[in-house]
Amino acid sequence: MTSKISFSKLLKQDLKRSGGIIAIISLAFFLLLTVRGIFTLDQMLASMKNGGWTLKEVISQFAGLLSYNGMIIFLTVSSAVLCGVSRFCYLHSSAKLDFYHSLPIKRESFFWVQFLSGVLQYVVPFIVNILIVLFIGALRGVTTGGVVGQVLLGGFIHILFYLLIYISVILAMMLTGKVVVGILAVGVFFLYLPGVIFLTTGLFSIFFQTFYQNESFWMKLAEYFSPLFLYGLTVGAASDGSMFLRELLIAIVTFVAMLILVIYLYRIRSSESSERAVAFPKSESVIKFLLVVPISIGCGFIAHMMAIEGKDLWLAFGVIFGGIISSAIIEFIYHIDFTKVLARKKLMLASLIVSFVIIGVFRFDVFGYDSNIPKEENVESAAIWVDGLAMNVNEKWSDNGSYISGSDSQSYVMDHMEVTKLDSIYDIVESALHKSAEASTNNVIVKYRLKNGKEKIRSYQAEHSVIEKGLEELYQQPEFKEGLYPVINLTGDEISKVELVKMDETIQLNLNSKQMISLVDTFREELAALKFEDMKASSMVSIRLEGINRKVPSGSYNLYPCFEKTLALLKEYGYNVDAKLDPDKVISMRVLKYEEQGSQEEVFNSKEDFKEIADKLVSSSGNDYFLYPQSSSYDVTVTYKNEKGDTISSYMYLYNDNIPQCIKDRFGDK
Repeated sequence: MTSKISFSKLLKQDLKRSGGIIAIISLAFFLLLTVRGIFTLDQMLASMKNGGWTLKEVISQFAGLLSYNGMIIFLTVSSAVLCGVSRFCYLHSSAKLDFYHSLPIKRESFFWVQFLSGVLQYVVPFIVNILIVLFIGALRGVTTGGVVGQVLLGGFIHILFYLLIYISVILAMMLTGKVVVGILAVGVFFLYLPGVIFLTTGLFSIFFQTFYQNESFWMKLAEYFSPLFLYGLTVGAASDGSMFLRELLIAIVTFVAMLILVIYLYRIRSSESSERAVAFPKSESVIKFLLVVPISIGCGFIAHMMAIEGKDLWLAFGVIFGGIISSAIIEFIYHIDFTKVLARKKLMLASLIVSFVIIGVFRFDVFGYDSNIPKEENVESAAIWVDGLAMNVNEKWSDNGSYISGSDSQSYVMDHMEVTKLDSIYDIVESALHKSAEASTNNVIVKYRLKNGKEKIRSYQAEHSVIEKGLEELYQQPEFKEGLYPVINLTGDEISKVELVKMDETIQLNLNSKQMISLVDTFREELAALKFEDMKASSMVSIRLEGINRKVPSGSYNLYPCFEKTLALLKEYGYNVDAKLDPDKVISMRVLKYEEQGSQEEVFNSKEDFKEIADKLVSSSGNDYFLYPQSSSYDVTVTYKNEKGDTISSYMYLYNDNIPQCIKDRFGDK
């Protein structure tokens, strides 16, 4: 039995020998955490005296500086790599291994000496410097109980992920016999699985026409398969006030599992493994195969993306080139001998065959990904998003109450629309799968919610005419509109602010609660009754509503001419707005037509022309551009006077299938 005293002495001796590493980590923490933290705090306090910061803002920033700070993440990761390599590089030296294992101490005890030494070399400088900055903050009056609590939670997260990254580095050192190869293995551990996930996403995107690339999903998936990415995900969630218990549990379970694996490998690892590239020779072929296949596919993917013609030939070339080169490099790392770079030819050939099989599955859609549509009787409900149709959601509240600008309308529709009458959606999808090459198409995204609880999302290029016909039917379904227009789900007393957005200005409405409720409820009623054909009357003004309910996004909505009650109510409240351009306020119209041989410009000045043209103009600020064909040859600059009497110029459009006769006559069009 090894005594507790001998273990303690060994640990102290190891810490003394590690003075250089401790000095580097301590100095880094002192300069990048303590000095930087105090300097930043003094800057904020000086700004507060000048009215630039409030005390509450300074305290909040100070807490973030000591908890969820990118600099602490950098110090944690770099310290874990440095300590992991320095503590266990002795595994790569036969002489050191023989010496250490000859000491009168169990191998497992010696392992724990090295392990705990590496932990203390990070934890002690980290805690000491945090305490110094907290003490200085207390002297400045900003170290509150809330700050201490946040710092404690942040400290727990950083130490936990230090341990996870640290054990990952140790595992890499355990599996290799050379320091350089061990460091390369660390990079593989951190990036391999996320790289495979992103490569898979790339293959889906270039070979499957109906693939819906939900970047947030794939990024989230990748983040769970790398200690570095999971670290960033957890810190980000903690700083946003979101839940991160799942991430902590994954980190803890992964750390424990890797620690058990490392101890097991340490027991069976022979001294002869030192100074070999891979400590366990039987794993060389497995490692090579797992590396060569994705590298080959990745090289083929890049070649395919870069090629203009003959994409399949370049794809094949990239796979073969990547497979041969990566196989040769790996063999060179294994043997440090150029004469053996082509060793294990059969394994290289097998890797290339597997690479081609995987790419073939994607290239020829072996499993019918693009043509696979869930049977209608198996679908509970569906959501459909049409590019260019009613992009209403502008902002939203996050779960912790912070305001997010520029929210994704598409995500909201996909999550909230639940259409149960599916005929129109299936007609649109069928048109996408069987469209002619010459058909005018538009992108649509469909989310199928299956009765078994699963979901499928597909992206289609469907015929424009079929989409229009489908929308005429969908606009008669309340579930469709409720998913497309978030404001329909609100009542008037759930709106905190209303604005009118014109081409030249934004007006915040000053309404009492009764007026607010009446206006919003009237607008909701007319929006719920909106027909698809009503939307083709272009609107010159929109209404923006901000909800009190943080779960419902704010949004902007066109005020179409058919919203007569809403427009009348606005007029009653003192806000006289025109949904269409008033010809009487127009001063001039400058029409520019684009042609192959150049452009032609004509200026219109008569009231008769203004009236005819204004009726068919489309506002450039409209958010329903799907409604209009995208082949316009005309730009119109309208100069007019607004309600204040100011002269305003605004760009608008005319479309080829809706050209006023006066313009046709002036330009000589038939």
